[in-house]
Amino acid sequence: MAAPPVWSALLPPYSHITLTTPSHWQIHSTSRPPRLLASRQTTPVPRHVALLRDTNIVVLGLGKRKVVVWDESKAQAIWEVECKEEVVSVGVLSAFVVILHKTHVAVYTLAPPPVHQLTIPTTPNPRGLCALSDAAILLPGPRVGHVSITHFRPSSSTTSTSTSTSTSSWTTTTTLIPAHTSAISALALSTSGTLVATASETGTLVRVWRVNGNGSVAGGGGKREREHESVRELRRGVEKARVWSIAFCQFEKAVCVASDTGTVHVFLVDGESNVTGAEERVGGVHDGGGGGSGGTDTTSQSSSPQQQQQHQQHNDAKNRTSILAPLSTYLPKYFSSSWSFAQFSIPPLE
Repeated sequence: MAAPPVWSALLPPYSHITLTTPSHWQIHSTSRPPRLLASRQTTPVPRHVALLRDTNIVVLGLGKRKVVVWDESKAQAIWEVECKEEVVSVGVLSAFVVILHKTHVAVYTLAPPPVHQLTIPTTPNPRGLCALSDAAILLPGPRVGHVSITHFRPSSSTTSTSTSTSTSSWTTTTTLIPAHTSAISALALSTSGTLVATASETGTLVRVWRVNGNGSVAGGGGKREREHESVRELRRGVEKARVWSIAFCQFEKAVCVASDTGTVHVFLVDGESNVTGAEERVGGVHDGGGGGSGGTDTTSQSSSPQQQQQHQQHNDAKNRTSILAPLSTYLPKYFSSSWSFAQFSIPPLE
């Protein structure tokens, strides 16, 4: 009997699943029917696998400290590094490899030879919480309850922090968001890298933020746009729970939240903000300028009929609110929260 998986991940844009067993790593497609795309035995024991989407490039976390960039088409390693500290997870962007440690993240160039580009401090992160888009990294911040998002851009953009790869120069813009007062339990980043969702260990609220990370300047007077703004405050429930997972839908119009209560909630996140007044404050620390664009509607006329139907369903949906919501300016924050428009329970395993 084959050994059961010891680690798995569904990779955005949710077209592949990676699995590791005590002796092998595998990549499966999520197409119908699903297909096994790669399966290899490695030493040391594989612990983490990350695939650069639409390529044959795989980043492997082997044993406790070794990271290997693997070319599956050539069945050979491109490069490898031996880390001084234990690796808790790995990831890959279009030009960088992301190595997560318990208290910081190291970013290396993807192209050989590996060159260390950036170290991002975090609060203790033994679960390896991290979310990636094509050119952004979302992590627990260096302060409890904060998250940090780092955007990477070609150096032709205006910014204050510059790093270089073996082929071109890049700039980074890091924004800290004071999302909660207690430790971060789960986080998610939209495909465009402009929407962030967070939950704390309390687990009653999920907050959605819009991030401007391209360093643009708004207005003739040179006034910078907001670094980030609170878009939604979504109420999962009133009792404490551990939120294990958050995910944005393909069109960035809804977010799904799963917790240890066995219930999955679906919330609408686009439309007008339900956060007003002081809650829309722009806080945090920023390295090198804010600005940018908001969430993008990724639908198009070329979408399939099924995708267009799903898009219309999102447009028709509405989150539930308190009947006292119109008076929320004068009432506690609870009455201004949005509640899920759909939810379902996962039956317990027997």
